[in-house]
Amino acid sequence: MARESIFMLLAVSFMLSGCMTVEEERAERLARDRDRCAEYGYAWNSPSFANCMMNLDNQRQWRKTARDIADAAAYGGGPSQDRVHDLAIQRSGDERYPICNAASEGAGLDIVAGGWYGKNCRMK
Repeated sequence: MARESIFMLLAVSFMLSGCMTVEEERAERLARDRDRCAEYGYAWNSPSFANCMMNLDNQRQWRKTARDIADAAAYGGGPSQDRVHDLAIQRSGDERYPICNAASEGAGLDIVAGGWYGKNCRMK
């Protein structure tokens, strides 16, 4: 029992050490969008660059809305705990969602995958 408690404490400490704040994630996403628009050849601070940035943001919002509608239709409003887990895994890498942690709404620890899951967040 003590060994399991120590393992759990180490696992939680390890996972929490890699957490990013919402502001850090937002800044990272903005930097990636800027890089992407620059790679497309748009000049910084040009109207075309601004349109590129807006289009990337609109695409993210559209995908989130489509997912939310599909989830509500498939799961009758509130997803089951298994669905919460599956959604957190599917959101992995989607910077629109904060990384799940012990304080996340509906949080659970997936020991096999080595990460937290919850509502409205992504598994690392």
